[in-house]
Amino acid sequence: MVARLAAVAVTLIQPITGWQNVARCVSGKTILDHPLFGSNGTLSSYAEGLQTLVPAYGDMVEIAVSEDELNCTAAANGINGNHMLVDDAAPAYYMDVVTKKGQSKLAEEDKYYFFAFDSTHFHEYEYMATCIPGGVVGFDVLNITKGAIGAYTVVLQALMHNYGDLMYLGKSDTAAECFAPQDKLNSGNSTALQGLKKKQYNVSEVSMFGSVGTGDPNKTYLFVFTNKDWNASWGMFGQPIISGAQKDYWAQTTTKPPSARRREVSVFSLGSRRRKSGGKGKDDDDDKKGGNKDDDDDKKGGKNNDDDKKGGKGGKEKTDRRLKSDVFV
Repeated sequence: MVARLAAVAVTLIQPITGWQNVARCVSGKTILDHPLFGSNGTLSSYAEGLQTLVPAYGDMVEIAVSEDELNCTAAANGINGNHMLVDDAAPAYYMDVVTKKGQSKLAEEDKYYFFAFDSTHFHEYEYMATCIPGGVVGFDVLNITKGAIGAYTVVLQALMHNYGDLMYLGKSDTAAECFAPQDKLNSGNSTALQGLKKKQYNVSEVSMFGSVGTGDPNKTYLFVFTNKDWNASWGMFGQPIISGAQKDYWAQTTTKPPSARRREVSVFSLGSRRRKSGGKGKDDDDDKKGGNKDDDDDKKGGKNNDDDKKGGKGGKEKTDRRLKSDVFV
């Protein structure tokens, strides 16, 4: 039994990375013939076995099924390299997403199953925080701030290129009390912002009206900003190397590539918005609501194109649906 688990572990364990999602392709035969930690051949029990075997596998995001091992494996590799978004993997590689009910059923021996999870090694550097002594905040910088607490926000944004919108402004009686949430936010624990909102730290929020007051030298002030260097859609700094399959999917559908999430512009406590697995953000909703008149006109006038697509469906099905290569460009 131990030898069999060791063999499975060698097959399944992958290099640990800090991307937001991790994925694995497993054959139905493996799921049925090699149970993991009491799995009974169902997809949901096998997913739990994977989570037990590989600590990097966090919450399950999606299970999809494919008839083609190459497509299933390529999709998993795209996720593990952060070249593709989880939400787009199944349609881009001709896989069918398994419903919640379907996950409780036995695997089919001749199918291949794509398992995607949140990564427990992922850190989200969406926010940056800094603690400033009240005496410094209350100083009239360049004869501009007049010592106002809120006005010091502009000073920090000018000094630090990656400080974006101010998401939270608070004060504490001691520097140590301020450092506790600051250190968590700066180490990638973005949930600390919600902790501040729920008053889980010894830091009290400075209201909009309170921010016009002068900095108290007996207090320490906490400023929390969005991190302009962080790509929230892909969960990384900078831009990813996007796979050819991902680009092809965007080109062939109405789905638009995600851009960095926009936030309402405010300097007072907008709170945090956690990412959704797959990285789709507010921009996608804005695009759908806002619409593009030209796109609507094209759809109305494109009946001939639709007819062509419908007429050519049979020919497409007859071709080999494998993506024989996945070039990253």
